[in-house]
Amino acid sequence: MDDIRALADDIFRDRIRRARSMSPGKKVLLGPELFDYACGITLSGIRAQNPDYTEEECRRELSRRLRIARRLDEAGLYHPVEAVE
Repeated sequence: MDDIRALADDIFRDRIRRARSMSPGKKVLLGPELFDYACGITLSGIRAQNPDYTEEECRRELSRRLRIARRLDEAGLYHPVEAVE
């Protein structure tokens, strides 16, 4: 298990190095791609939690969760934290 953890840590550090070397413009362009990826993961979780939901119901639930996240953000309940290296 320690080998897997070490490999995961190495991969994470490599991704951080690559992200830090990107230009600000490239980072901005990757934002929508990252959002779509996160939505896909969330939809997969919604489907797993609710196997009887239709695709439309899954998307409605995703939309509901995004609205909640936006309200929390607008209320100032999220605070950035420093990255741990």
